[in-house]
Amino acid sequence: MKCPKCGYIASDYLDQCKKCNADWVSEKARLGIKAVAVKPAEPTEAVSFPEDSLPELEVPSGQGPPPEQEWQAEDESELRRQLEVEFDALYQRLRKEEELEGVEGKTQEGGVKLPRGGVGRRVLAFYVDLAVLYALSWALSYSLYVAYTVGLAAHGEMLTPSSTIHFIQILLPAWIFLTGCYFVLLHGMDGRTVGKWFLGLRVVAAGGVPISYGQALVRLLVYPLTAIFGIGFLWILFSRERRGLHDLLARTWVIRDVAAESR
Repeated sequence: MKCPKCGYIASDYLDQCKKCNADWVSEKARLGIKAVAVKPAEPTEAVSFPEDSLPELEVPSGQGPPPEQEWQAEDESELRRQLEVEFDALYQRLRKEEELEGVEGKTQEGGVKLPRGGVGRRVLAFYVDLAVLYALSWALSYSLYVAYTVGLAAHGEMLTPSSTIHFIQILLPAWIFLTGCYFVLLHGMDGRTVGKWFLGLRVVAAGGVPISYGQALVRLLVYPLTAIFGIGFLWILFSRERRGLHDLLARTWVIRDVAAESR
């Protein structure tokens, strides 16, 4: 029956609407609907069987668990695999975050920590590198001077102010190339220059791994900025991880080479 007031549809045996509680007695009399008596359901009695009459079920030997147990085992195995994958992903993410924080706390063989390279050691190593570069530059300049003067003599010319300027234009790119090869190649190959080797220092990337040639090149390109007024060394003094501006941009760390010191 449909309620004339709210339109709610319900069974004909009801005398009022369940939704708006409207009286349906007069409406049912108008429509000629007779009330239907609904007999309540009688409670059923539990049927019991004698224990002796129940047959015993025997599981044939050599067969596996029921299908329901097999499904549960497969479901638990799949859940275990998913948990292992999620745990491995979480472990890798935490390890990466720990590596990005620096190499502090990382260990080498034997559980030896990797201590930071101090400012004093790094300054001394830098001056040693400058001395090595001065010696190499002098050797390069002398070799180019000899080759240049021999070339002029072969053409019947002498060393004049204009030719000297031309010689300097050749010498400056050679100096720059020598400096780049010194810092980039040595840092990329072994993580240390002659000065760092002499002072027991090494440049590493996150996690204590060797740096790449690209990182070594970034360090070299930022060197002029850090060398102005000693800004690079001042940055190391106030940095918690003892990193200069070139270390921050290249994502590198300078540590003390414990293995070299022990040797």
